[in-house]
Amino acid sequence: MITYFHQDLLNFFSLSLESIEKSLLIFFTQNTIGFICLVLCIHSFILKTSHHSLFGAWSVNILGVFFHELAHAIVGFILRAKPDKFVIIPSSITNSNGKKMYVLGHVDCANLCWYNALPVSLAPLILFFVANGIEKYYWHFVQEQTLFHELLYVYLLVTFILNAIPSSVDFEEGFKNIFGVLVWVSISIIVYLFVVS
Repeated sequence: MITYFHQDLLNFFSLSLESIEKSLLIFFTQNTIGFICLVLCIHSFILKTSHHSLFGAWSVNILGVFFHELAHAIVGFILRAKPDKFVIIPSSITNSNGKKMYVLGHVDCANLCWYNALPVSLAPLILFFVANGIEKYYWHFVQEQTLFHELLYVYLLVTFILNAIPSSVDFEEGFKNIFGVLVWVSISIIVYLFVVS
C-alpha cells in the first residue's frame, strides 16, 4: 500500500536534473530569501576556503585581488605616486600578535605623499561602481538564465563588493598624513556643496 507520503517521495526522486535546476533557479531568482541564501552561501564558501590554506585563499580571491590591486595601481599612476611593484602572488606572514595571515597581493608606490596617499589607499572603492555595472548590465550579455549564470552573477557581485573594501593596511597608509586627509575632506565638502547640490 503506497501512502501519499511515499508517492511524494517517489515523485521527488524521479525529478530530472533539469527540473531540479529549474526549481533552484526559480528559488534563487524569484524569492528574496533564496537570493540572500545564495549570496551567503557563496560568501561563506569564499571565507571558509580563504581561512584554511594559502592556495585556497588565492584561488577563490584571485579575481578580486587582481582588481583591488589594479585600482591602487591606476589611481597611483594618475596621481603620480609612481607604482613600481604590482604583486598578486600570495604570501604568508605572521603579524605582531603571532597570528598567521595571508597577503594576497600588494602595490608598492615610490612617491606616496600627502596629496596622493588617501586616494591611492581608498582606490578599491571604485570596485563598488564595477559591482553596480555588473548588477545593471550582466543579464544583457547572458542569452538565457540558467543556474550556472545565476551562480556566476552572484560570485562576481560578492567578489567585487568584498574586494572593494580597503584593507587595514590601506586605511593605515591613507590616513597617515593628517594634512592630506584634511585637504581631501575639504575638497569633498566643496564639491558636494557647489557641484552636487
